[in-house]
Amino acid sequence: MKKEYKTCDKCCYDILDSEGEVMEHECLPTELEVKSVRYYETRRGLGYECKTNFKGISIWNDGYGGQTYLNFDLRDKSFNPKDYDEMTEGSLEELINNYEYKKQ
Repeated sequence: MKKEYKTCDKCCYDILDSEGEVMEHECLPTELEVKSVRYYETRRGLGYECKTNFKGISIWNDGYGGQTYLNFDLRDKSFNPKDYDEMTEGSLEELINNYEYKKQ
């Protein structure tokens, strides 16, 4: 029995058998959300790593005065990195601020 992956129009994927019948249906999270933050000291400031609701996506700032950016583990196939091209440093910071606010 051969498994095929078929992306649907919204937020899920189907695992199909060789006859095209759906064997398994799984909805994936659509919005990026911060789940944890780890802060660390550097010689030039404070850096951080944020884990998200996608196993293969994390938010980083190296603490050396550069931008906050997304880091992708391309071995994780549950997301498409191109879906996040429009995210700015400000929107990433807002995700972190929302997490910190909820944590209080």
